Amino acid sequence: MECETETPNGVATVETNDDEVVEVEVPQNKPDMIVLDDINDDDGPGPDEIPTAEEKGFWKAVEDNPNDFASWTYLLQVVEKNGKLKQIQKAFSSFLALYPYCYGYWKKYADQMKKLLSNDAAYEVYNEAVVAIPLSVDLWTYFIHFIAEWKEGDENEIRTIYQRAVAACGQDYRSDKIWEAFVEWEKQTDQYRVLKLYKQFLGCIIQRHQYHFDKFREWIFFTPVKDMVNMEDIKELLTRHKAEAERRRIETEQKIKEEAERARKAAEEERRKAAEAEGLPTADGEQDVEMEEETTEPEKKEEPGEEEKEEEGTPKVEEITKVCDHRVYI
Repeated sequence: MECETETPNGVATVETNDDEVVEVEVPQNKPDMIVLDDINDDDGPGPDEIPTAEEKGFWKAVEDNPNDFASWTYLLQVVEKNGKLKQIQKAFSSFLALYPYCYGYWKKYADQMKKLLSNDAAYEVYNEAVVAIPLSVDLWTYFIHFIAEWKEGDENEIRTIYQRAVAACGQDYRSDKIWEAFVEWEKQTDQYRVLKLYKQFLGCIIQRHQYHFDKFREWIFFTPVKDMVNMEDIKELLTRHKAEAERRRIETEQKIKEEAERARKAAEEERRKAAEAEGLPTADGEQDVEMEEETTEPEKKEEPGEEEKEEEGTPKVEEITKVCDHRVYI
């Protein structure tokens, strides 16, 4: 590891990974840090900071009446035409502080920052814009196009901006164009994500829902299953399907038992009413009688004596037989 130590005499010792110590001269007078706000302080305002006579006239109008929307629009047109960075920043930031929902002017501001400064500056403007009006589908559409052009080929950046957009305004009725663009982009990038994305997409209340559902059915019909879901998704779907089937089976059995119990109670109630109408004992009364009969002990029969057993075993002595008109009596 390299280690630097500065000495009072302006010589710094540097220790390298090879345990060598090297002395390096350090300048005694270090330059001060440059602050951007201090630029042109000595020379006065730069050319970008000096408004033209036309700009001064519109600035005076909006300062006298900040609610004069027409004067604001004229001012913005003038500063865009003149192309002075400081005047553009001042005019657009002042206007959008009063009218943040004018999404078209956020795009104009971002375009000017991209033209005069950099993509990073335009990105910052778009970030401020979607914070001010997160439900603007059109503004998110501009933002997505900007990122797709700037970060072309960077799937993570593009997917992130799409995800931010649908999270912010995906429930809006007119957000279908963002969802549709997201789906078409994923079809070219990662088809395994398309099925889950369609599930989120079609779960929203959006315009042209039937049209998008038909597009989904067409994609399902012409896309092989292996290109829609991977093995992990298939296992997850099977597990969820088994759990759902088991839950439905239990619910069905419970409903059948409840229906049978209600039918039995209804039949008992009908029998009871019929018995009451005819004056017969009710089912409860019959059940009580049966219980009494079951609890009553049967009478014990006396066993026959020895003499009776002998008499039963001996044949009858007297037998009378009469024959008369071919009939026999015994």
